[in-house]
Amino acid sequence: MLRFLKYMIQLVILPSNGWSDIAKANLPAKELLSDGLYPLFGITALTSFMSLAYDSEMSLVTAIQSAVITFISFFATYFVANMLFSTFIGKVMQAGVAGDSESRSVRVPDERLYSTFIIYNLAVLSVITLIQNLLPFELALLQILPFCIVFVMWKGDAYLGIPEKKIGHFMFLSVFSILTPTYLLQYLFKLMIG
Repeated sequence: MLRFLKYMIQLVILPSNGWSDIAKANLPAKELLSDGLYPLFGITALTSFMSLAYDSEMSLVTAIQSAVITFISFFATYFVANMLFSTFIGKVMQAGVAGDSESRSVRVPDERLYSTFIIYNLAVLSVITLIQNLLPFELALLQILPFCIVFVMWKGDAYLGIPEKKIGHFMFLSVFSILTPTYLLQYLFKLMIG
């Protein structure tokens, strides 16, 4: 867990160096999930109970629902993102433009790399949610922080070996796969609960 946190902090401070060190460490995705991401999701979900201390209108049932929604939305997002990456990353990794056969190169996507990419980005997003849950007031800066993850994602292009011509496609896939499901699932669950 400590190595996981070390790399995650490094990603936030210096994303390029963070991705480089993550590549050197070459930790298996299963280890990152069991020793880092899943426990972090659990801790983030538990921080939903902090609102009981400072919000007099919050009930225990509402706090439990919030904790369950938080955990499930992050947990499900990992699998949704993995499915979307496995489906579309091959197309994103093809360099060149249609009809330009000389500059076209086909790269085989590495599941271990894009799983690790998803894990660390979701971890940063989870920490932002954790901090939001701990504070008794809304801080404008925390509302902007999810956009900082976009910068961390962008700096992961070299880690995944994304061709320069495909950075826009890669960024769309990353945001659509990692950020969108998290917030969409949280919104839908809250609507269902009422």
